[in-house]
Amino acid sequence: MGNNLGDRKITLKEIAEKANVSIGTVDRCLHNRGKISSETAKRIREICLEYGYNSNVVGKAMAMRRKGRTIAVVINAISRNEFSAVIQKGLRDFAESVEDYNVRFEYYDLVDGSVEELCQKLDQVSASEVDGLILKPIDTTIVRYKLLKIREEKNIPIVTCTSDIADAGAIAYVGQDHRKLGRMMACTLTKVFHEHLRILVVVGPLMNAARREKLEGFMEYLHHSGRKYEICDICEVSLSDAEACSSILASLQAHRDINALYIHSPQLDQCFTALEQFGEFNGMKFAFGYSGYMADYIRSGKIDFAIYEDPYNQGYLAGETIFDYLLEGIVPEDNKRLLDGQIVFDANC
Repeated sequence: MGNNLGDRKITLKEIAEKANVSIGTVDRCLHNRGKISSETAKRIREICLEYGYNSNVVGKAMAMRRKGRTIAVVINAISRNEFSAVIQKGLRDFAESVEDYNVRFEYYDLVDGSVEELCQKLDQVSASEVDGLILKPIDTTIVRYKLLKIREEKNIPIVTCTSDIADAGAIAYVGQDHRKLGRMMACTLTKVFHEHLRILVVVGPLMNAARREKLEGFMEYLHHSGRKYEICDICEVSLSDAEACSSILASLQAHRDINALYIHSPQLDQCFTALEQFGEFNGMKFAFGYSGYMADYIRSGKIDFAIYEDPYNQGYLAGETIFDYLLEGIVPEDNKRLLDGQIVFDANC
């Protein structure tokens, strides 16, 4: 049987996939504990032998189990929105899959999503005994400083999830390719709408790199497409629902000739409240989001099309990435694990 890994070492996850079992089952086989069928054990050992699985990793796994590891998780609270809840579910499901390794995920939930709150949580992490950090960062100088300080003083791996921050010492970013999603959105718009585009952008705070990169990708595609377009306004809304609705309505009233509405904000309901107060709008409406809640907006006709993201795997793979690093020193290629998006209309939602 051929080994197509080249010089790269096989991981526990890959052994589990090839044997069609869980990581926990591989672990029990390698450490001769717990009940496992002889046929399954034979299959796992044959895979390890074929791919030259390093016995040193088994020793590391035993050391991890004895000592335990604590991974701090600084992401949006489940109560923030459904997107955040699904990210946490992905993380918690991964944590359950490696519970035999004595790995504990300690949550520092972000409730209001402000820079101040994030800095407070990072200070708490800095003062705690942790072995790794997963976070959804805000791209500011103070956050970058605090992450570099944690990296220097605690010498722990940092994985960014959902959004990234450059030059902050992270070993990897796990999430969507946001520029690509922005280009996908612009490409779809130009194929379904052939008029001169007059676009109003409604977006949450652009300190979030994910929002900023999507918008940059969107504008880059339009610029190179040759289509006539105008960005009439960029309405950057706050996290306050009342303020968001008021700001969106003011932008609509100031630009009554818009025919395309770009939405990347958690305040979707406030956006549609503002549209109702504004009056008749016959242009295209499109948004980024998660299938769990976005499908209803599409089916009802409130949104013409959307780009779906994958919050579950953002969470699950962030956990897997930091676990692989702690156990085997593995980092993803190009220090990124990028997920694909999906273009959705009413016919396929």
